[in-house]
Order: sequence, then structure tokens, then C-alpha cells
Amino acid sequence: MKTWLRALGVVLFSFMFLFGCTEQKVEEIHYGKDYCDHCKMQITDKRYGGAILTTEGRTLKFDSIECLAESKHSLKDHVKEVYFVDFESSQLLPQSKIQLYKNESMHGPMGTRIQGYSKEMSLPKTNLDEIGR
Repeated sequence: MKTWLRALGVVLFSFMFLFGCTEQKVEEIHYGKDYCDHCKMQITDKRYGGAILTTEGRTLKFDSIECLAESKHSLKDHVKEVYFVDFESSQLLPQSKIQLYKNESMHGPMGTRIQGYSKEMSLPKTNLDEIGR
């Protein structure tokens, strides 16, 4: 009986070790298939949006930077990483590689005129914490 319990303990520990140590990565946005976790609209425009990787390893996807900002404020301590879509390349990049710009000539899906770029631009910058409050 003790041998059986010991073997069961080793198996359970092995599963916890293997599945508990997997690297958490953000999922890509599937345009035309995924829906915004904030406003529930279908994500269709490849130039906008972003994602949040939660501390639990879940990827939340957004159709606009505004929706992402609103959700980030409500998630507080559950945000592990933030990602934005680069307006020019449509790549999902970490927040550290994207600068947010706000300009009246920009037109986003939710109307606040914010776009993310991986390159420096001569436009007014904005901060994620200033959006959606």
C-alpha cells in the first residue's frame, strides 16, 4: 500500500512540475474570428487593437486600444503583460516596443483617435493610463 501511495505521489508531483512550469505566451489575434473581450465586437481591422496576458496565463484580446485600456484598469493586479498592434505592420508587439499616439486625423474603431506605432513619429503621444478614464 505504501509503495502504491508513493508512486501516486511521484506521478502527481511530476504532472504539477511539468504543467506548472510551462511558459505563458500571448495568443495571436485571429481577425474575423476573435471577439473583443471588452465590447464583444468582432475583431476585423488588423491595424488596431491589442491583448493582455493575465497572471493566470489567459490572453484577452481587444479590437481597439481604448477597449484594452478600460479592461486593464478593471483587471488591476491580474495583468502580466500588455501588447499592442503596430498600425503599420499589424504585428502584435509588447507595450515596451510600441508608442501610442493621439491625433484628430486618426480614425480608430472606437472613435478616440489613438494608434500604436513601433517607430517614433512627430505626433502627440499618449499614455495607456490616460485612456479610458
